[in-house]
Amino acid sequence: QNFLGCESNGCLLQSSTVDSAGNFRSITTAQSPGLLSIVLARVSISSIAPIISVAQTGLSGAWYTKQISGQGFFFEYFPQNKLLFAPWFTFLDADSTSSAQPMGFDSVSDLRWYTLSGIIEPGVKVARLEIRRNVQGQFDSAPITTSTVVGSATLRAQDCNRATLEFEFIGSEAGGQYGTLPLDRLTGGSAPCQLSDGQTASGRDARPARAGFDGRQSGAWYERQTSGQGLMMTVRPATDTSPGFFFGGWFTYDAGEPNDQTSQHWLTLSGEIPTNAQAGVVPVSIYRTLNGYLASTPTRNTTVLGSGTITFSGCGTAILRYKFDETLIAGSFRARAGEINLERLGACPEQ
Repeated sequence: QNFLGCESNGCLLQSSTVDSAGNFRSITTAQSPGLLSIVLARVSISSIAPIISVAQTGLSGAWYTKQISGQGFFFEYFPQNKLLFAPWFTFLDADSTSSAQPMGFDSVSDLRWYTLSGIIEPGVKVARLEIRRNVQGQFDSAPITTSTVVGSATLRAQDCNRATLEFEFIGSEAGGQYGTLPLDRLTGGSAPCQLSDGQTASGRDARPARAGFDGRQSGAWYERQTSGQGLMMTVRPATDTSPGFFFGGWFTYDAGEPNDQTSQHWLTLSGEIPTNAQAGVVPVSIYRTLNGYLASTPTRNTTVLGSGTITFSGCGTAILRYKFDETLIAGSFRARAGEINLERLGACPEQ
């Protein structure tokens, strides 16, 4: 499962499809000195026939496509109302990017995020989802924004760690792009996963609750007053001998004057939960990633913009305290500080 002849970051996924045998096939190009592009080859991977149910908390967590690292998804399934919710952290499509700038151009106006959602009945192996978009909000502030449908998607899971997403945007959104993304887990789940043979596998990141941290704190969080933006979190408690970790995706909006008509912005947060952690407090760094294209170009252009702490109070409430650096690269977020009173979206999962 490699892009032939492309050992650098300059691979660009041009088109993709699923053939009648259930194989993912793609055509890619690569930037090369002295050449505009090189057509590589069709790449086939293993069958993507659905094997396990997608209507389960065992698939919750962060997912990504290895060939286009730097963007990805968080999945969360809510069994109480049978809702699958999945924010997609990505970028503007290659054909619409700012003034057709070349790869490597830093533009915060190219940041994009969408939310995928749908009602999925227990046992269902193919999830039909809507792709929705929120726009014109303000970072950590009103107004509350609402979503509109801009596309559709289909999700299948081969097992607890591999899945496939087919997507299609409608109208002018994302240039009407469509394709298929093979997905792998980025963070291990904390909830048990139901296998195809009826057995149950423990979550890869499952650990006992400790020092105010609990794997059940993983999931979707938001503040009511600023609904339409929020955080997706993965929490792995520490043990007596091994640190844990926190990883989060923050889908939000521009701070201050919008830099494009959508006002969208997204950030990531991560931090180590030390073995001597106390009272559910974890220090985090705040990152921003640039230079990607929607569902096509990998990027490693990730920069620290600030720091903060997450303080959990049980499974349902938390406080995010943030402070952005006083540096030019932070842009409109420069020196901003504040706190957000978060509550969990949906009930706390059962033990």
